[in-house]
Amino acid sequence: MTTIYEFKAHLISCASEKKGIDIREYDVKKNIWHTDYILVIGVSNAIHCKSMVNEISHQFNTTEDSLLYEMGLPSLIQSGKENAGWVILDMGNLIIHCISVDQRAFYKLDELYEVQGTVFHH
Repeated sequence: MTTIYEFKAHLISCASEKKGIDIREYDVKKNIWHTDYILVIGVSNAIHCKSMVNEISHQFNTTEDSLLYEMGLPSLIQSGKENAGWVILDMGNLIIHCISVDQRAFYKLDELYEVQGTVFHH
């Protein structure tokens, strides 16, 4: 992986293998100043959320630091707890939401991001 596009595609593939629900990618760089891309990955329960977060964290942590910096992904900051059903993984130019299906519908997260940029369904 040498570009952020390849890294995103790899993470989407990993999330799909882990049975992520309704994976969506948002290109928001034109309207949001603090990031370029947002991935929203639905999860079915707390165990599923923990598994998804662990997999994404593993992929980040096993990628060479110099490549991460080139892609604008200097660090991985986790907000939220898996047992709460919503975890945000902030990598800089890429933010990932692992969120329960119920909370995703309640907070209308996709509606928020759809008006901010281009949507890609995976």
